[in-house]
Amino acid sequence: MAMSTAKRARPLAPAASRSRAARPVTTERRIVEGRIIAVLPDGRAKLVTPAGATLLCRCPQHVSVDWLRAALAVAPVEAEASTNGRAGTIWCVLPGPEHRDVTPKTIALVAGEKLEIACGESTLRLDKEGTIRLRGRDVTTRGSRVTRVQGGTVRIN
Repeated sequence: MAMSTAKRARPLAPAASRSRAARPVTTERRIVEGRIIAVLPDGRAKLVTPAGATLLCRCPQHVSVDWLRAALAVAPVEAEASTNGRAGTIWCVLPGPEHRDVTPKTIALVAGEKLEIACGESTLRLDKEGTIRLRGRDVTTRGSRVTRVQGGTVRIN
């Protein structure tokens, strides 16, 4: 008995009739320049492009919303954002010379474990357990009215 080595040819369906796996829709992001003209109560920045388009943009962690609000009281702030056409994310803030001396009324620094502020040999460290450590070569405490030192145990030297 002889075996046939020829394979049957299968007819192929045209490409248009084949079912395709669902592909995720990707939206290209692009960089736009503009001016931030407002910060909304939820912390998003309102950016207006030179063409007049308005984008509501999220602010990243490295952009201080408190500083941005204080700067906008002086003048709009130039910025760049990435966008998909509907919304965006501020990624670069370019303050002008008019913003040089802008200081916000408050700054909130929040950390989950430990917060440390250092300048040279001076440090202020706060941890989540409530320990505060202030270190420096010379430490001065001064109160214009009353200066109090309170604690379970107060040690001087």
